[in-house]
Amino acid sequence: IRLYRGFSTAGGVCAVDRLGVFDQLFYKADQYGVISMIMGGASVLAPARPGETLDADAIAGHLAARLANIPLLRVKMVQDPLRLGTVRRVENPDFDMREHISVASLPAPGGYEELRDCLADLSSTPLSLDKLWHWTVIGGLEGGKVAVDCQVHHALADGVGIVEVLSAMYDMEPVDPEPWPAAAESDAAAPSSFSLLGTPRFLLKKAGPALRAVGSGLREAIGNGGTFADLAAQPEVTPTSLNIRKFSGSRSLAWKTLPLAEVKAVAKHFGCKVNDVGLLLFSFAMENYLEANGEAVDNDLWCAMPLSTRKAGENAGGNQLAIGRLSLHNTIPDPLERLAAIHRDAQQVKDSARPEQPVVTIEELSEVLFPVALDGLMYAAGKLNLLGRVSDVYCYANAIMSNVPGAPVPVYVANGLMVESIPKIPALEIIAVSGGFTSMGDAITIGFHCDGETVADPDLFVHGVEFAWQALHKAMPQAQRKARQRARQKAPPKNRPANTAAAKSWRTAK
Repeated sequence: IRLYRGFSTAGGVCAVDRLGVFDQLFYKADQYGVISMIMGGASVLAPARPGETLDADAIAGHLAARLANIPLLRVKMVQDPLRLGTVRRVENPDFDMREHISVASLPAPGGYEELRDCLADLSSTPLSLDKLWHWTVIGGLEGGKVAVDCQVHHALADGVGIVEVLSAMYDMEPVDPEPWPAAAESDAAAPSSFSLLGTPRFLLKKAGPALRAVGSGLREAIGNGGTFADLAAQPEVTPTSLNIRKFSGSRSLAWKTLPLAEVKAVAKHFGCKVNDVGLLLFSFAMENYLEANGEAVDNDLWCAMPLSTRKAGENAGGNQLAIGRLSLHNTIPDPLERLAAIHRDAQQVKDSARPEQPVVTIEELSEVLFPVALDGLMYAAGKLNLLGRVSDVYCYANAIMSNVPGAPVPVYVANGLMVESIPKIPALEIIAVSGGFTSMGDAITIGFHCDGETVADPDLFVHGVEFAWQALHKAMPQAQRKARQRARQKAPPKNRPANTAAAKSWRTAK
């Protein structure tokens, strides 16, 4: 995988790689205690060969061997001492794989509850900014299985980007585990403070064009009389107990795995996307949790959705995404009608996230934002808890939902077949639940990553998923019957009997 074009250590000096605007925001937000954007997930591996067992230590060594030479995982973030230039990625000359991969074991019997509690505990331990990713290989699962918990800082990459990068872990058939790699030596020297400072291009080259583009966009918006009216007409989001002021130090976790073929069949039958089915399940999950806790859901709940803006085949690190917002249409009680509404809105949100000719890109705007201003903003946000203060007067969404597709075919990690991929979508400080929908081989898993103090029983979300899934299955035969009835009404057979008895016999045969 070619991660960075021109990323090298020619001449013994670490090449620098400038972060994008979202990378900068995620890094600075963590640096000043505003929010810690840690992506996570867990893969469950089952023995791929009859009679074999999986050894957690051997799997850890295999992962180390496969991940050791991925450039994105060998970097660290640096900035000039005065913080006048932007944060840069550079190769870490002191990189040690053993600091990034560890081994743990579940208590007996090693089932769902034990794994759930272990994954929640791992999520409760945040990554430090000098160690932007960590893998934990977990043994002791029932059936001789092993789990691999992954944590990656969002400043390194978005979900789609990290999935592409980590494809080096997988094989198309089982292989013997590779041993731990020898410690790699690097002769790259740290970049100088002057090279980190860089030329202030954002003032000399970009400020004028970007500001002119912003001015042009404002003039265009003012000329369009409906623009500000449309903004003012944006629906209000009613906060729930899941809208909080700040995350606690604990996490809770739950998930439900479904057969991917069945989810695809449901989506095809009702003329929608797999992601739409996931959003419907999430809609009922939210509803069930709130009602079980005594909150009446008499209004539509809303979720924020990260949307990838990557082009097909693009696999570089960094974040390439936009943020959309979608109604979960809880005021529509019928699951099929709710699914149709979600399908319609989801397509509109995706289309709006990819304008053909944007007036000004967020990267251009980031060029005119002096790094000191970003530091000052994040410092104030952390000290004053600005996110929590804003959430007191404005509610953007009740939850976060993201869909990260995995490998479309069965894959193996050493001699383990990946049978389940459990998402742990990053938690926003002021929203107590983040949902994820992740496919892997012939299974798809919807997971709920929650604030532990707010959500004591995350399995209530799973119960809502199970209810909605059963409702969709019950609706499929009913929808088929209605379709046949409509077809007969529109085009009755020419040989349909005229008398009542014969008609009854014909309908029975049909």
